[in-house]
Amino acid sequence: MTTKNTAVVLALTAACLLAGCAGNRSDRRERPEPSPERKAEIYQRFLTLQDTNGDGEVTCADIQRERVLLFGLLDADDSKSLIRSEYRYAKFEDKSFLFHAFPDVDTDISGGISLAELSAVSDSQFTAADKDANCIISKEEAVAAAQDHFQSKPGSKKRPDGRSREGRRGGGSGPDG
Repeated sequence: MTTKNTAVVLALTAACLLAGCAGNRSDRRERPEPSPERKAEIYQRFLTLQDTNGDGEVTCADIQRERVLLFGLLDADDSKSLIRSEYRYAKFEDKSFLFHAFPDVDTDISGGISLAELSAVSDSQFTAADKDANCIISKEEAVAAAQDHFQSKPGSKKRPDGRSREGRRGGGSGPDG
């Protein structure tokens, strides 16, 4: 076989392999539409985890209640203002705070974060799920959010650390345990 023929064969082989891999990836990510029973089950689980005020809906009011609880948990000295050393634990309790540094949240530049300032940080998971931005997560939005979550982690049905999200709401602990 000549060098030219070898190059052509290698190029065709590589193209076929790449096409095959790309096809498999898209096939793997497509999931069938859940049955109505499965949708109801997903939504019920979503309500159990996210409906913190028990009104049967997941709304912005639930996020506000969560922020009040989080503020109380973080405000170790009961000063009604979070200092840097208190605020640094926010990201361990709510991932929405991962990319919000203290100076960004302390909008009045007082050196402390009030409940209003903490509450002004949007909840990234809620915002992503609330597609119509009406402050209510419908059954369809909850199911779509669950599907998006599982499609972003092929083959994964549990958190990598094996814990449920419920620990976060129960007044969880900081990074020290």
